[in-house]
Amino acid sequence: SNPAAAPALHMPNPSPALDLSSGLATIVVLLASWLLLRWKRGRRAPPPPREEPSAPVRAVGAKAAGRGPMTILFGSQTGTAEGFATTLMREARVRGYAARALDLEELPPEELGGVEGPCVFLLATHGEGDPTDNTVAFHRWASDASREPGCLAALQYAAFGLGNTQYEHYNSMGKWVDARLSALGARRLAPLGLGDDDGDIDADFESWRASLWVALCGGSDQADGQEEAEEEAPAP
Repeated sequence: SNPAAAPALHMPNPSPALDLSSGLATIVVLLASWLLLRWKRGRRAPPPPREEPSAPVRAVGAKAAGRGPMTILFGSQTGTAEGFATTLMREARVRGYAARALDLEELPPEELGGVEGPCVFLLATHGEGDPTDNTVAFHRWASDASREPGCLAALQYAAFGLGNTQYEHYNSMGKWVDARLSALGARRLAPLGLGDDDGDIDADFESWRASLWVALCGGSDQADGQEEAEEEAPAP
C-alpha cells in the first residue's frame, strides 16, 4: 500500500495585535531617532552674534584742525594745572585747533622757539614763590641771563597762573613767565590770567579762558563751540 501522505504544516497567521505592536515599535524607533537628532542639533554651538557696523567717528568740532596747532604746557604740583590743561585742550580742538597738552618736562626748553601756533602756559606757584618740580628745568633755562632778548621772537603765547593769596609771593610763577617770555621777544596773545586758590580758582580760569578764545577766535563761535565742547567731553 502507498505510504500515508505526510500531513501538511500549517503556519499560524500573525494576529492583528502582533502587527499593531510591530508598527508601534517602528514608530517609536523613528520618533526616538528624530528626537535624538534634534537634541544633537540643539547642542551645537550657536552661531556668533552678528556684529553691528560701528558708528562713524564724529570729527571733533565742525572746524576740526582747521586753525592749526596749539601747544598747552602745564607746571603742576597738585594736578590742578594739569586738569585745566585738559579742559583747554578739549575746547581748543572743538574750535578747530590740533591741540596737545604737555607736561613742561616733556618739551625741551631749547625747542620752545620752534613751537608753531599759540603756546599756552598754565603755571602753578609752589611754596613761597617757587616753581613746581616739573617747571624747574624750564625756569632755569628761561632765567639764564645769557639768553638773547629775541630768541623767542617766533613764539606766540598766553599765560595763566595758579596761586593763593594766603602766600606772600602770590602767583609769582604766572607773573614771571608772562614777563620773561615777553622779554625774550615772544608775542603775548591775551592778557595774563591769575587764579586764586583761596577764592574760586575755577571761576578765575573760566573767565580767563573766555577772554583767550575771544582773542584767538573772536566772539562769533563762542556759544556753538562751548556746546560742542560739552558734548565731546567724556564722562569722568
